[in-house]
Amino acid sequence: MTDNMFALDGRRGHETVHVFAIRSEELERMPLDERRKNIDSRSTAGWWRLDELGEGKLPFYPEGILELARGLA
Repeated sequence: MTDNMFALDGRRGHETVHVFAIRSEELERMPLDERRKNIDSRSTAGWWRLDELGEGKLPFYPEGILELARGLA
């Protein structure tokens, strides 16, 4: 778990990020390009390979969480 304080469009924000390592046959069958709506219906979720994330690639926030996720893999 990590706590993240940030600014977006001139407004301060806060988020608590939980990272879990899981194995699921159902989720592993989900195509990498598929996106599913979240409950709030304003955003989507999807799967990305860890080697596709990070500096010079797709962003992965907050800072330091990618290293945590790689450590769990």
